[in-house]
Amino acid sequence: MLATADEDPEAQRSLAFLHAEGPEELRDTARAATLSRIAADAGDGYAAHNLGVTATDPRTAVRWLRQAAEAGVHDAYPHLANRLSELDIDDEALRWYVRGAEAGQEGCMFAAACWYRDGFGGPVDLVQALRWYLAMLGVGNGDGLHEAHQIVPSMSDDEIRAAGRLSGRLSDAEVFLVRRRAA
Repeated sequence: MLATADEDPEAQRSLAFLHAEGPEELRDTARAATLSRIAADAGDGYAAHNLGVTATDPRTAVRWLRQAAEAGVHDAYPHLANRLSELDIDDEALRWYVRGAEAGQEGCMFAAACWYRDGFGGPVDLVQALRWYLAMLGVGNGDGLHEAHQIVPSMSDDEIRAAGRLSGRLSDAEVFLVRRRAA
């Protein structure tokens, strides 16, 4: 026997989407919000994510986004970290940026690298900063190279190699050492 929308959080979320984004004759934003809340309250991480990204109040957004992130909705990680940062909960924000970075999200890699470089959410950690700048190369994004070049002069050879190992980009880290020796 098939579950009805009243019993199935995924079906409730899907129906909420139709009421929010579907054909004009089905649109009912109040019904969409109600169904999303019911689905999220029943444990649907994607419904919680949807509620979190549309919430205007940062604390409400954090509540829903934390639920989504803890349910393994990777798209919630950067949104949650950003909202936590708005509330000056920087240590937890950094943890979610790192979780997103570990999940392969470029924006989270860049944010984690910058936060480690600048000491937001914890102490300055140039090894972790370089790690995430280098990891961005693994997803085809070189946006962190300029920042990497700026921090490398403050790092020892061993720290640069450690960042290369952590990022899985040791050969890229070695390039910094070759350039250092050539200078």
